[in-house]
Amino acid sequence: MKHIMKLAAVALAAGSIAHAAPVNLGDLITSGGSLTLGDKIFADFHFGSAGFSPNDATVNVHSDAAGTYFLTLQGPFVSQGAPADINFNYTVATTSGRPLIVAIDQAYVLSAGGTGGTILIGETVRSVAFNGQTIAQSSLSHYSGDANNPAITDTEDPDAEPLTGDQLVINPGVAKAWVTKDIFFMANRGGLVGPTTIIQSFHQTPAPENGVTVVLLGLTLSGLGLMRRRFNA
Repeated sequence: MKHIMKLAAVALAAGSIAHAAPVNLGDLITSGGSLTLGDKIFADFHFGSAGFSPNDATVNVHSDAAGTYFLTLQGPFVSQGAPADINFNYTVATTSGRPLIVAIDQAYVLSAGGTGGTILIGETVRSVAFNGQTIAQSSLSHYSGDANNPAITDTEDPDAEPLTGDQLVINPGVAKAWVTKDIFFMANRGGLVGPTTIIQSFHQTPAPENGVTVVLLGLTLSGLGLMRRRFNA
């Protein structure tokens, strides 16, 4: 069954990297570091952008009681006129080496104001390497306009959904996936727009044994925006 949750923000339990503490993305890339939680390890981080620095972004991971894992990228990713582009890559693997990963959902926080703008996010999941065989692919889109040009979301897929979320099914399941995200956004004249939080959720079967329960707290987003997260239960 598919569920939709509207959240203002997610507050993670305090602790070390293994306990889902936010980590500076620039530091992760420079050190070649990884994030491990339960039976998941996230590594091989890459960030490319002409307008934004990975040093201004954070990455964190957490899981819920149902055994769904989440990776969240947050940063000041907002356009007020000039087009912006971000390339974000990472790998996700099971620590056991078992092929348990069967789906990855992508979603984002839509921050917009004034006349809004356009967001396009493409995600590709591959095997073996970042340039390996494609095993899942998805795209999201959002256009925000005036009363004569209402908002349109997720028009890129065969099955369009009116939300800022989408699912990539991986069949058969894999022990490791190479994920590439290409993100483009541009504000309309007199507007601002951006995906200030990028959310990934990871589903597997059977459920992991070492999942961590997280407290979800409603916080006020600074400025504008709406977070909608879609996941499977």
